[in-house]
Amino acid sequence: MKKILNFAMIFAMAFVLMACPYSSDVALDMPNQKLKKDLIAKWVENGGSENPNFYLISKSKEDKMYTFEQNDYDTNEKKYTQKLHEGYFTTIGNVEFLNLKNKEDGKYYFFKMTRPDEKTFVLFEVTDNITETFKSGAEMKAFFSKNKELSFFYNKSEKTYTKQ
Repeated sequence: MKKILNFAMIFAMAFVLMACPYSSDVALDMPNQKLKKDLIAKWVENGGSENPNFYLISKSKEDKMYTFEQNDYDTNEKKYTQKLHEGYFTTIGNVEFLNLKNKEDGKYYFFKMTRPDEKTFVLFEVTDNITETFKSGAEMKAFFSKNKELSFFYNKSEKTYTKQ
């Protein structure tokens, strides 16, 4: 019984500590930046996996937006699963944020994006520890502007992708 209780506690702690990006029903801003044509490609997550996760980024039907096809490898099923998103960038000061709208649930997810070079980008998830809810993008943008330089505004795990 004690082993079961210990396992349950470890499982519960792992579940609590698993990070997800902050989500919202509103976006930071309207799409207003030109498309970066060098982003339209296949981007593979670094990490040495035999079956790495990847994004296929293409131009969306909507002006100034991208389509992100997220491909994650399911080790149990031994196949890739796909999620579709529409995304665009909002620049606040010197920080570029990716607004990624999930086509299934309609929620926006937010990532800080850096580009060390033209063949690499790094995504930092905006922390899901934000308890505030926002009625408008302007409110959220002001909040992001105030907190964007704080390290704890982002989850610890960052993901680096390389252009294929």
